[in-house]
Amino acid sequence: MKVAIAHPACQSEIQIHAIHTTGPTLATPSAHIEPSMCTQFPTGAYAWNNGPIQDNNIRVAPQNLPYVPPEADWESRLPLYPSPEHQNNYDIANDVDLTRSAFNEVQKAQLREVIRVHAAAFVGPDGHLGHYRGHIRHRIDLVENAQIPTRKVYRVPLEKRQEIEKQIAQMLKDGIIRESTSPFCAPIVLVKKREANSWRFTIDFRGLNAITKPQQSIIPNIQDIIDLCANQCYYSSLDFQQGFHQIPLEEEHCERTAFACFLGAFEYIRMPMGLKGAPATFQRIMDDFKKYLRARVFIYIDDLIITSETAEQHLEDIDEVLAKIELIGMKLKASKCEFARDEITFLGFVLSKDGIRPNPDKTKAIDAYPTPKNVTDIKSFLGMCSFFRRFIHNFAHIASPLTALTKKDTPFKWTSECEEAMQKLKKALTTAPILAAPRLGKPFIIETDSSGKGIAGVLKQEQEDMIRIIAYASRTLNKHEA
Repeated sequence: MKVAIAHPACQSEIQIHAIHTTGPTLATPSAHIEPSMCTQFPTGAYAWNNGPIQDNNIRVAPQNLPYVPPEADWESRLPLYPSPEHQNNYDIANDVDLTRSAFNEVQKAQLREVIRVHAAAFVGPDGHLGHYRGHIRHRIDLVENAQIPTRKVYRVPLEKRQEIEKQIAQMLKDGIIRESTSPFCAPIVLVKKREANSWRFTIDFRGLNAITKPQQSIIPNIQDIIDLCANQCYYSSLDFQQGFHQIPLEEEHCERTAFACFLGAFEYIRMPMGLKGAPATFQRIMDDFKKYLRARVFIYIDDLIITSETAEQHLEDIDEVLAKIELIGMKLKASKCEFARDEITFLGFVLSKDGIRPNPDKTKAIDAYPTPKNVTDIKSFLGMCSFFRRFIHNFAHIASPLTALTKKDTPFKWTSECEEAMQKLKKALTTAPILAAPRLGKPFIIETDSSGKGIAGVLKQEQEDMIRIIAYASRTLNKHEA
């Protein structure tokens, strides 16, 4: 949705929202608008005072506007959008991008109808988050004789104060936080996002986490999920909008999340990111969510994927999953959901009916990795490569010159042998084969190899009259084995 705001001093329109536009729309959040600036709004634009725009010839041309200082907060005083009347006419299916869907037009129409039926499973135009209605609450159990953590409140640069004010106001409105008189205190940390002028609001919970009892954490193995998901014809991935903030905290533990800033003290009512055990709680809720679902649903914390072999089955699976999401009270972000794809990126891999391959964005980052300057850089590079080691034949042998530099008491010295090893790993990943997912009930083929320095193997399987590679495996021999 594109939004254009005319300054209140403009007498013709107070606030204009242009929705579902394909081109840029005039956005004028600053106070002063040059008289020469005017724009054309397409059919479907919505003007607060004048109702929906019916043609393509409406032009807004503010004239003779007085100067208003940039720090004026007139935008925050504008009436809420959209209006109740517009909310009733809101079609959530329009927020879903089906341009890359593998469905035909008839199936896309059926999918849009399924999405409309389950509109309550998505965050609507009011922006209200979901609220998990199940029996699980996130707990913050403290160790015995724990000392209450109080951290010094960080000073906030002037340019960040407005951002903190805005985000705290929004969280208060959404029921994520409330004012607090708790003895606990943690500071705010704003983390820059990739998007321009965008910040992630976080709390430094290191003090609280240090005295929090660890929870039993049963996080699924990524490789197991990928093997089960691959070789399907249709994929859909669902994205919870601020998923952690949809999970309630145990009421008596809310005070333990208190944080402070120049606006005062607040505490979370919903589960924030950064707490010890928060991912495990979300995973436990998701594991409970998928019980009794017939659909093939795989979940890694807040990443959810649906896989099916036929279009008809996929429609039924999407319908079942959205109905269950409605039932538990959580909500998805429609614009970030991907429906009915024949190829999808999930947990760092690209999945399709052909098999599994590394996410090109990840391999590009590896290929662009600079020459290491120290051991930390080498460990970082090897960590990135190791995530995809199943795609690289003799990975351990190729990487051995780099691995040797990470051993204790080994001086860092970058040699031509190290450079060659690094380039071989980069090339192997950028030309990695598409691996097949294993199929139970069919025989496997194992090929092995060994040398005085390491051992390696290849797992294969015959599928569709072809010998497909399932995975490569390798490791170096230690001093007792060599």
